Amino acid sequence: MNGRYSAGIKVGLGMLAALASCKVAWWVEYKTLKSLKEHGLLGNPNAIAPISIFWLSPQFVLMGIMDGLARDGMEDFFKYQVPKSMRKRYALVLTKAVIGWGKILNIGFIMILDMVVEKLRVEDGSWIAHNRES
Repeated sequence: MNGRYSAGIKVGLGMLAALASCKVAWWVEYKTLKSLKEHGLLGNPNAIAPISIFWLSPQFVLMGIMDGLARDGMEDFFKYQVPKSMRKRYALVLTKAVIGWGKILNIGFIMILDMVVEKLRVEDGSWIAHNRES
């Protein structure tokens, strides 16, 4: 496959892995809360969930796949889109800058989502701060 197109495919597969990682994280949190509820530990902030730490393994494997594919794809993208004179010096810096801005935007989106959910559910308040008490 031509390197020009493989960059986009790598980034796209990395984003699919990120979606899968979020789904797995949701599932693990759901199982954790269900387990706490079954054992009567739901309102206890000092409770230890009766599940194994290895339940987090698929999530971290998917995060590693996402990070590797997305970073590789962006480096390939900059290899073909940045002039040769700047490529060696700035490709890595541009990749890190894009990842950094993505993290900042992600935090902003989560804050906006939290404010919207808080306004819709006045009696429960924020879903981030009170996820163990519901």
